[in-house]
Amino acid sequence: MNIFCFGISHQTANVEVRERFAIPDSALADSLMRLAQISSVDEGVLLSTCNRTEFYIVSPDSQLAVEPLFMISTVR
Repeated sequence: MNIFCFGISHQTANVEVRERFAIPDSALADSLMRLAQISSVDEGVLLSTCNRTEFYIVSPDSQLAVEPLFMISTVR
């Protein structure tokens, strides 16, 4: 089991970038469903506030590909 944590915040990205990755309440259920459909993800948590978006992922894959996770927050 591998636990991954990654995200962006007001300390690492400007507001325009944070807005692209923010997950509004209205899209949270859909985002979590897409996260659950990624085969290399066993468990996951999304945290999205006005200042940060973070992913916490449990995966058996020690080389987890992050590209599918980016699609969760940017596709609406």
